[in-house]
Amino acid sequence: MKKYYIKPDFLGWAFIFNRPWERIFFTSVIALTLVMYQVVEAEWHQFHGDATNMGSAELGPGVSYFSTPRFVVGDSLIAGSSLCVMNGRIFVYGITKNESGDVVGKIEAFDEETGNSLWTTPIARPLFDSWSSPSADTISNSVYIGSADGLYRIDANTGNITWKSKLPTGAFVDGSPTINVDNSLVYMNTYGSFAASTYLCAFKISNGDVLWSNFLWGQGQGAPAYDADRGRVYFPVNVNHTWTSPGKIAAFDAVTGDEIWVSANTHSCACFGSATYDSKTGTVMAGGWGGSMLIVNADDGSFVVEASVVSGGDYTPAIGNTYVYVTGAGGTQAINPATGVTVWHRTEPGEFTNAVCYAANDGTGRDVVYDGGGGLYMLDADDGTILATYGSTLAGTPALANGNVYFIQRVPGKITDGRLVALGPLLAVEAVELAYFDAQGEIGEIIVNWMTEVEINISKWLIARAEKEEGEYVEIANIPAKGSSATYTYLDKDVISGTQYYYKLGEIEYEWGTVDTIWYGPVTAIARSPRERPKVLELSQNFPNPFFASTTIDYVLPRSTKVKLWIYDIAGRCVRKLVDEKKESGCYKVKWDRMDSQGKPVASGLYIYKLETEHFSKARKMLILKQKL
Repeated sequence: MKKYYIKPDFLGWAFIFNRPWERIFFTSVIALTLVMYQVVEAEWHQFHGDATNMGSAELGPGVSYFSTPRFVVGDSLIAGSSLCVMNGRIFVYGITKNESGDVVGKIEAFDEETGNSLWTTPIARPLFDSWSSPSADTISNSVYIGSADGLYRIDANTGNITWKSKLPTGAFVDGSPTINVDNSLVYMNTYGSFAASTYLCAFKISNGDVLWSNFLWGQGQGAPAYDADRGRVYFPVNVNHTWTSPGKIAAFDAVTGDEIWVSANTHSCACFGSATYDSKTGTVMAGGWGGSMLIVNADDGSFVVEASVVSGGDYTPAIGNTYVYVTGAGGTQAINPATGVTVWHRTEPGEFTNAVCYAANDGTGRDVVYDGGGGLYMLDADDGTILATYGSTLAGTPALANGNVYFIQRVPGKITDGRLVALGPLLAVEAVELAYFDAQGEIGEIIVNWMTEVEINISKWLIARAEKEEGEYVEIANIPAKGSSATYTYLDKDVISGTQYYYKLGEIEYEWGTVDTIWYGPVTAIARSPRERPKVLELSQNFPNPFFASTTIDYVLPRSTKVKLWIYDIAGRCVRKLVDEKKESGCYKVKWDRMDSQGKPVASGLYIYKLETEHFSKARKMLILKQKL
């Protein structure tokens, strides 16, 4: 059997083979490649996708928005890098100069509505610029990016570096981070050479410590895929410990890093592509330069289908409603994931990128694909027909957000002098997306709680109260904003039992030097007396809601009756029977620990709890969140 081993020449990237001619050939190729990159950096085209930034969206811009961009901003942005959008900000990787005049990397944040630069944070420059891309997370309100000296966590509001991780010896970060908010982890592929120096690492979001690190053979340069349903991470691996050997897909436990399965089937040369998890079908897919894409069952890695990909590439599959879309050196394809058959194939005019993005609706009800090869192309998702184009130079990997498509358009001949382009309708980016606001009466107090999905430029929250819906509201509390998606609770103990109170929630918003207050509500509740005999049957909103581990449900019975209090998932299946017996009149509290009838924790998401008696039936919704950071 032929043996391969590594010698630390040419920045650690030289191959040594058994035969002398192999040694000379491969060493020369790598050395020449590095010299070419250093002299003509524009001609190094290794573009790496990110499953967390690309993929599918509900809405994308239509044909009319391709004539004139909303803005073209920035400089020295990397055209081969992916970008990400979160909370009204666009995060892009580029290069800049530090105080000493040295060229370094940078993360720059732009306002999604105006295109204004909000902040720039210098970081270490990766060995290959187009291999590093940011990812963002609303729970931690942070941006994550890998570079030559580690993985960075950067505050999305200020640009301050929260932490920088350490890497395995001889490795640098490659691709884009994949974020697991369930377990407060970031997964990152690290890369050391063209041979066998790939690590898959899990970093703690709190401090950047490495929780686990798995040494993988081959050259994985894409992003791992996280499966919240099964608590797993998927990543391509190579069979014979070299980047040119056939590839497989491996599954690892998301928390421990233990190997769960490695697919029995292989596909050609998996070294460059990202893994993608399709939650609709329960499958995992990955591919690379060898010209094929492997799709396996997420449960056990069993074979589903192998699809032919023309010329391959560093692609990340984008999952549509019907087909899977990939792009690479041979063009863009739509593939039937059940059969592996290519539905349509369009050859790129000139250059290529590694990922496309899919929108279920372009504003006319048509599903479309946005492709960045040789400019930005808008394609009919069903047949590949070109619907609109913008520009003629490499547009970089596009990303969809809020009905817009964003991409980095490069200057001809260079990938390090790109500019950020926005196509789509002018959006008024909401400073706050309020997911929930409610009040519920308890004995001697009223509980006010609310949840936000987005918080931008919010200083604090106000709570105002009145005894009549149209009466005068008096401010009773102000609570500092948390600056990201969050849950809040306020206990109003200054109440009189039996009195109905109305509450409004105000957000203090800072915008361009002015201070605005936006009010929500009112919501209402009545504080109960401990001696009060119930007069009507009631089912209160659970508290807390949303919740992580447990919640309490209150109900009131005015008379003795048979009671059922069951919990259902959104498909209508009963997951837990909390109460199923006769009860006397009175006030009751029932705690649910998130366990189903088999004693297993249910998944995060929306659930229904329903109270039924002989003459009464009422249901309410509740939301289980993923594990809080």
